[in-house]
Amino acid sequence: MPCILKKLARKSPGIVTFTHNEALYGLPARSRKVKNYITQTSGKRWIYGVHLQGSLKHLKEWPLEPWQAFISWSNPKSPFLSNVPTEKLIDINHINLLPEFGFTPRPKIWDIIIISRPSKIKRIQESVFIIKKLMLKRPELKTIFIVPTPSRQAKDIDRSFFELPKRLFSTKEMKNTSFIVSPTESFGNFPVSSELISKLISQSKFLLLTSHREGGPRAIGEALLAGTPCIISKNLDTGIVGVFDNKNTLTIDDNIDLATQQINQGLQNYSSFKIDDKKICRFFSERHNKPIFKAKLSKLLTQMSYQVAGEWYLEDLSFRLCGHGRKFSFQSLDDDRQFFFWFDKITSVNPYDEDGLIYHPESLSDYALRKLKRLWQTRR
Repeated sequence: MPCILKKLARKSPGIVTFTHNEALYGLPARSRKVKNYITQTSGKRWIYGVHLQGSLKHLKEWPLEPWQAFISWSNPKSPFLSNVPTEKLIDINHINLLPEFGFTPRPKIWDIIIISRPSKIKRIQESVFIIKKLMLKRPELKTIFIVPTPSRQAKDIDRSFFELPKRLFSTKEMKNTSFIVSPTESFGNFPVSSELISKLISQSKFLLLTSHREGGPRAIGEALLAGTPCIISKNLDTGIVGVFDNKNTLTIDDNIDLATQQINQGLQNYSSFKIDDKKICRFFSERHNKPIFKAKLSKLLTQMSYQVAGEWYLEDLSFRLCGHGRKFSFQSLDDDRQFFFWFDKITSVNPYDEDGLIYHPESLSDYALRKLKRLWQTRR
């Protein structure tokens, strides 16, 4: 579903964003009913924007539609945006709106922390093999994995993550490795709180990310805001530009043996790494960028001859802009009933309350009871 940024008010339209997945492949692109609604209300009842959050280098240019009043992306100079008028580009997206938790410097407990998903595109298997090779060089290496896990039947799941550790690691190595692996089906899409993740990162020497394609990797921003340098693949394609340097980032080869040597050297020379807090805050911090984001949206309203009025909803944008609910996914990909239910409810309910924005033919409580009854019957 869209993410509401500002409520509709007299002489001031509401502001909502769609994700780029929705704009390219979802209901705004495929449903005639949804297209008609967006076209008829654009610039009147609502101002619509698109939030970009993934790797989009495959696009020759952005397929700009008349209803798209703005495009939100942290690197507006990306070649695929060259056809978009400058006045429609806002150089802030979810990665620039991360919370800070202000932990004081604390002793490092872990050498490496890995925050990922058990997905082939995330190259989680390569991360496991690197840790094993490092442990052969550094027997006392301490590592922590934070890996929220979807259903094992999910698309692109890398089952090797669940099978390798017991086969690969010795008893001592397992003792020095912590796995926080929580099923999202049971505990929500983000079963480990952002505050706890930030605390664990701050207690680690490095964050390791081996993936090649990341639009706005949240873990990178969380690490640098927590004062922890990052280890990334030399082939990482990301929307984060002008941030990485040899003081805050170690770039490694994709060859596992060579990567192991590079990380081992980085651990030996750990004192040479240092985070420029002001630089990192300017790029990633919600505290710094949220007022700027609001000002840019307000300017957009005045340029369209509207008043800046109505309640703003700018909390938790690092998740909401991406359509990432704690309990539900809010991307409008295939159910136009959910789409119109959202627009019908959004002006009268708390926009931070996920339960109130999910369409079910029956009430949510009845729906939950039916799900529980079905689950009980399948287990009898």
